[in-house]
Amino acid sequence: MSADLLPAHPPPVQPMSPSATFRALTKRAMRPRQERILFLSTVASYLLLAASLLSARALWQPCVLLGTLCLVVCVVLPLLLMRRTHLIHSTPANELDRVPISRAAYARHILLAGDVWSSLGMHAVLGMFTVFIYASTAVCLQGTQKTALSPIRYVDVNQAYYVNETFLVTTASAACLGSLYAACSMLCFKGARRGVPPFDARHLGMPLYVHAVDALSSHIVRTLPVLCVWPVFFCVYAMVRDSFWTTVLRITGVDTVVRQAIVPSFRVPFHAWSMFASAVPVLVLMMVLMEVIHTLFDVYWTHPLPSIVSAYKDPITALLGGLTDNHTFFSTHAFAELTRLAKHDKAFRLAVYDDVQRLHGRPVAFPAISQACIRALDALAPAPEAKAAPLIQPSSAAPAAAPGAASSGRGQGQLRLAHGSVACVIKALSLKEALLVVKRGESLPQVLESAVLDLEQGEGGEIARLNGYLHAVAAFEPKPDSDWLQLSFRFVDRDPQKLDYLSRLIARGTAQRHFTPGA
Repeated sequence: MSADLLPAHPPPVQPMSPSATFRALTKRAMRPRQERILFLSTVASYLLLAASLLSARALWQPCVLLGTLCLVVCVVLPLLLMRRTHLIHSTPANELDRVPISRAAYARHILLAGDVWSSLGMHAVLGMFTVFIYASTAVCLQGTQKTALSPIRYVDVNQAYYVNETFLVTTASAACLGSLYAACSMLCFKGARRGVPPFDARHLGMPLYVHAVDALSSHIVRTLPVLCVWPVFFCVYAMVRDSFWTTVLRITGVDTVVRQAIVPSFRVPFHAWSMFASAVPVLVLMMVLMEVIHTLFDVYWTHPLPSIVSAYKDPITALLGGLTDNHTFFSTHAFAELTRLAKHDKAFRLAVYDDVQRLHGRPVAFPAISQACIRALDALAPAPEAKAAPLIQPSSAAPAAAPGAASSGRGQGQLRLAHGSVACVIKALSLKEALLVVKRGESLPQVLESAVLDLEQGEGGEIARLNGYLHAVAAFEPKPDSDWLQLSFRFVDRDPQKLDYLSRLIARGTAQRHFTPGA
């Protein structure tokens, strides 16, 4: 047999990165909760549909069960899939997103986002689906002529079926209210209805069902005020009704085939109050059902999971992958998992403290976990005031000055790396990066390694903790046994207070010599 006919060996399977491992573990742990969300949404759909029909016998009618199934397929599942897609594929959090901005600026940001318009359109379409399913269920339950929202109605004067005006107005109102509800949700719940749901540390020790009941009871009440737009919409329609339908008739024609399917019969009297009251139950059903779905998603996807990495063969590596993940959803679950393990799992604590060497391509456990926690705190904490007491104590011994750096440098600082902290001399400084000189140690800094540069200004007591990464590492002296390294440290912070601090620091130039390394 020819060698080229022999089956080729399959390529070796590439091991997953720690971040990908933690993501896979989180998604697996979330599967039971996703099933619970679908089940509870189905129960809510059934109860809300039966209650909105305003009939005691609706609870045990097969048509209500069929209508519930249609609501689940046409409304519940699309909303859940949209939320899951936006969550998994959301853009990682930016430093600028944490800067307080005005409501007008945030509204402008919402209008310019591409996914916002798709969400508004989705809620409008789902609102129309809700009205159609409700009307069809009411027809099966009560009959065509006894249902105010019947899609078609038989007109005795014309001896023909015409589209029901009440159904058309209610469908259009549901589309408008659905879009308005989505817009208000985005403006009131920053990030919740577009990407990553909000996390709350108060829920760490709270049972899941308590969290869900508390969220539903508060969120549903806040949703109902959107219904106040319905009277305004109806009044506008009543005022422009004649002109609107006259224009439509001129376009479609009076005796065309599509006339009966698009334009209602004007031989039927216009009862404004009856039309208004008939639309209220289905509109309430639509608003409450959407809020229940969104709230259940927010609660069940953000509530701390009971266990994520405990059953994995290398829980420390997986947890470190989650702590350093750039996706807010996964990193937050990683910190919640760390809180649970540190509080209740003695074996895990001992494993972290006993870990003293690099394994599987990861750093030592305890310094890496500490560094991840410090970065998270630095990212969330506001910059200290200019006159605040120093949070970083000056080192008792200043680092030895590098050759040529003392004369042209801008001061001293401390660089916090994954394997520990090192004192450094700031040779050059700009708004984008700092050129640092550090003494060579046992562990060499790595390119693209995340780090934090601590600076303290002695005269004013101002402190800056600047987040960034090592862009370049080079020997400072032109010899193979150089005792000094030159590091290019790129800033990733976009905090206005930190940028102002750097600007003032650069403006003072070489005259500023009051930097001391932090702890």
